[in-house]
Amino acid sequence: MTMAPVSTASETFVPARVIEIDVGAPLCPLDLYDPATGQHYLRAHCLVRCHDAPIGLLPLTAADSDPEIQAAIIWQRFHDQIVAHLKADGLPVPATLTAAGVSWPAEPACQALRRQITSQPQLVSVVIPTRNRPELLHKCLTSLMLQSYPYFEVIIADNAPDDERTAEMVRQFGDPRLRYLREDHPGVTWARNTGWRAAQGQIVAFTDDDVWLDRHWLVELLSGFAFTDRVGGVSGLILAMEQETPAQVWFEEYGGFSKGFAPRIFTRRRQRGDPFIHPFAPGRFGTGASMAFQRSFLDRWGGFDPHLAHGMDIAILFDALMRTGKIVYWPKAMLYHLHFRQYDRLKQQMYRYGLGLS
Repeated sequence: MTMAPVSTASETFVPARVIEIDVGAPLCPLDLYDPATGQHYLRAHCLVRCHDAPIGLLPLTAADSDPEIQAAIIWQRFHDQIVAHLKADGLPVPATLTAAGVSWPAEPACQALRRQITSQPQLVSVVIPTRNRPELLHKCLTSLMLQSYPYFEVIIADNAPDDERTAEMVRQFGDPRLRYLREDHPGVTWARNTGWRAAQGQIVAFTDDDVWLDRHWLVELLSGFAFTDRVGGVSGLILAMEQETPAQVWFEEYGGFSKGFAPRIFTRRRQRGDPFIHPFAPGRFGTGASMAFQRSFLDRWGGFDPHLAHGMDIAILFDALMRTGKIVYWPKAMLYHLHFRQYDRLKQQMYRYGLGLS
């Protein structure tokens, strides 16, 4: 990964507010003010959605504030994706997109599927490894408590902590669905293994402490397992939580964590569009901050390889593909990740990713 010089990029950099626009509802004037920080932005980094399903990313500026202007830009940029989504939902396709959005009285099929899954819930275990970051973890847990899926447990695997702050925060959080476990052997692999081995659900989902989970994250992970038969694992879409520094933007520009906005079934056999070295390019299958596996797969093959200091997430996705036959990438299971703000931290991150991929 080649990066532009820090000084050159920093001179022209303009931060962007990360927002969402759902065309399944009436559009609003572009809001470039963040009440939490009091900051006024000149541009926005927008996730475009339809009935909560992510469609794509779109840059907008103050000149695009008017809802009709936004509608015209979105329709031009994402016409095919919106039409495909509406047809899949069994809804009429409008001649164009207006500020009124594409709201219809009938329930979209995608929302009916979520309702069906939540009406007959199975227990899902969510494992979160963490170390010395109780403030970030608290935000992550807050997003978990807002999930539309009703039946889950959360296992916090505290990895060789320096103090009791995380344990105390979990106690004060006061939710019976939370379980705190301490793993004194350093390494996120050990924490994840400790977490899933204590899990009670037949589906075990993994995320990190520096994310904000979309409210449909869990139910959509389960939708990924229902997308086809014999699915060993499901991964989800990961987007940038903020675009406040050049380092955060560079990470997104050079690939980030996103694997795109189209669902995909990965099999052992190379398919159209796969690289020649498939399946030995597991970075395409997903990222550790948003993935879930059948408990039976973890039990049979032992979970995460403790010998790997880096790359254990893509290693287990590769194992799941080879052992079970299928991995589903399901972008509707989405979350926001807090990228490193500092350039030196970004360089360290890229170095570690290179080691893990090797």
